[in-house]
Amino acid sequence: MPDMLSSLPRLQLAADGPRDLQERQRTLAGAIAWSYDLLDPRLQAVFAALAVFAGGADADTAVAVTGASTAELDRLVSSSLLRHSHGRYSMLETLREFATARLDASGAGAEARRQHADWFLALAQEGDSVLRAGDADGVWLDRLDAEHNNLRAALGWATEADATLALHLAVALGHFWEWRGHSREGREHLRAVLGRDSAVEPRIRTRALMRAGVFAAMQGDLDDALALYEESLDMARNAGDIALTARAMRNLAANLRDRGDLDHALEMHDEARLLSLQAGDRSGVASSWVNMADVALARGDHETARRYAVEGVKIDREIGNDVNLSGSLINLGLACLRLDLVAESTAAYVEALELCEANRFAEGTAYGLLGVAELLARQEEPTAAAQLLGAADAQLTAAGAVLESTEQPLRDDLELRLANSIGDQEMRRQAAEGAAWSLASAAGAARRLAKAIRERAS
Repeated sequence: MPDMLSSLPRLQLAADGPRDLQERQRTLAGAIAWSYDLLDPRLQAVFAALAVFAGGADADTAVAVTGASTAELDRLVSSSLLRHSHGRYSMLETLREFATARLDASGAGAEARRQHADWFLALAQEGDSVLRAGDADGVWLDRLDAEHNNLRAALGWATEADATLALHLAVALGHFWEWRGHSREGREHLRAVLGRDSAVEPRIRTRALMRAGVFAAMQGDLDDALALYEESLDMARNAGDIALTARAMRNLAANLRDRGDLDHALEMHDEARLLSLQAGDRSGVASSWVNMADVALARGDHETARRYAVEGVKIDREIGNDVNLSGSLINLGLACLRLDLVAESTAAYVEALELCEANRFAEGTAYGLLGVAELLARQEEPTAAAQLLGAADAQLTAAGAVLESTEQPLRDDLELRLANSIGDQEMRRQAAEGAAWSLASAAGAARRLAKAIRERAS
């Protein structure tokens, strides 16, 4: 009987027709029930509880969530009701459906799913604290990747059963969604949980609104982003949280910049900088400098943009915030590029791309690639520039993002100049080649090319 259970998918696929399939399904259902009935009540309860995992779990997680022992898990493996591979326990989907039915019939389903959601909320929050500072070795991104299906399951259950827990979980997953190119998925989850009644504290709801706005902006929906940012700013002010108010103001100011209201954007960014300074939030101060550099770049005031970006880079280095530092360096690289400070520009882009690659930050990588592509075009290396342009477009797609409105005309102008230089067909062929590169390959190629430019400029 165990051999039959372990080959469920093969047996189902071997069916010759609907009638044969139904007969085999009845046989398999009977086989599962027979093996389940052989278990003692305690092991039956463990088997049923394991149904809460989507995509399996490692031993520590399975034990913590279900209360099982590793010996009990291994007994289920021996009975072919559970699989153990690459350090994770998992079930065939047919077995999981059977276990889910038993879990729900037992009346223990709600509590089991709450235990599961609580565990993965704690995991997501721990991961978020690392990601906000920069996951230099990628350990937490890999861990959250491995548990993505469990995180989805936990969020799906909580959205219906516990809106407060769902909001906490959605907020904790924000950086993971952004860096892994799940902004569309994240936006949908946030829309769903924000639409539910919850007793969540205002600060958490404010963060959820801001994150939803960021995802809307990434996808070019400036109107939705504006509404979310305005609501988040009102909530932050009402909560009396100065640092959070400054953060909300930065988001709203970025929206104003994208709409071309540069004077108000700069004024709001500077106000946010002073609030962050008052709150002792040095990371916020650095972010304000970088955003002010964005506005100066949009104005064509490249010297001021360089000065603002240098301030942001200095603070981000001092506090060790690699994620923000990559953005500061990209703005510095662009400002220096516009000022024809080639050596300084390439140095900034090389470092930014190193940080983006280390953190597997696709959107940041795209902006770095575009900067180096522009440098290459100016050095009359259109083929390599076209490859990086294609790679940048691919990384933006992977991130689920579109270029900021102030950057899109610059990217389109670069594409036109490259097409005029090597011909439209060749430009597209080279761009397609670059688009096929992985993030690491694209970032590595751009760094090598930028270093070569810097050596020639020295």
